[in-house]
Amino acid sequence: MTTLSNLHRRASRNILTEYGSFFELAYAMRIGRVPSDIAFFADRAGENNDIDMIEEDVWPAGGIRTEMYSGDAIEVLSSDAADTIAGGTGATLLLASFLDADYNRQEEVIALNGITPVVTAGSNYLHCYNALVIGAGSSNTNVGDITFRMQSGGETTAYMAAAQARTQMSHYIVPDGYSMQIINAEFGIGGNQGGSGGNPRIGDINAKVQFPGSQIWINAQKFVGTSATGFRGFDVSVGVPIFPSRMRLKFSASSELDNTRAVISWGAICIKNEYLLGAG
Repeated sequence: MTTLSNLHRRASRNILTEYGSFFELAYAMRIGRVPSDIAFFADRAGENNDIDMIEEDVWPAGGIRTEMYSGDAIEVLSSDAADTIAGGTGATLLLASFLDADYNRQEEVIALNGITPVVTAGSNYLHCYNALVIGAGSSNTNVGDITFRMQSGGETTAYMAAAQARTQMSHYIVPDGYSMQIINAEFGIGGNQGGSGGNPRIGDINAKVQFPGSQIWINAQKFVGTSATGFRGFDVSVGVPIFPSRMRLKFSASSELDNTRAVISWGAICIKNEYLLGAG
């Protein structure tokens, strides 16, 4: 039996040999049998309520998200003054999870100041892949839309819609020293923005990858939506290879009609490279 005490000593072994498959490994991770420095879950969820005929990224800010290729400080601000540490009724504190310029995972607590930008203490943000509200006033959530933007150029890099209490985006970068395997995904193309009604729509969702050292997105796999009345989701088993360290992944969408809603959630396992010896 593989245990916490002996797994660290087996870096010369393939962890999939120990557990048989990614799905059995996922179960072992959920019950605490695998240390988080060896393997961790990378789960993403993105939504765009206004997909048009021209392809856009699946994230709530809309359009094509600007990628960061060097470290930078981030400015964080809300569209509502109630989101402030100074006695606000909205969000007061955020926990930002990000990759630094060396592609290592980091975290930072950010105290909000309403509509006034707050500059992160860290100046080496490369990708803020998740942010959560961890402190709030009487509303128990963020009252306004919270924007994360590059200090150097002002481009939006992450976005938390009002009352969502977390950022949403389909984008991810595999941390340095790890490899990643997607184990599940769910997509949806629906009716008018944000609603469950509307006319039937057909749309495409595209998985795109960017290899380490490149700034060019490559179409990896296309998922064609089905005509549906209002919002309809569909499950897809994504047969993709193992993603190497520093590879970027995102999902984009387009529709036959403007003002279409697109959502995606996907789950993956990131495994430290020395525990994947001989994989693939």
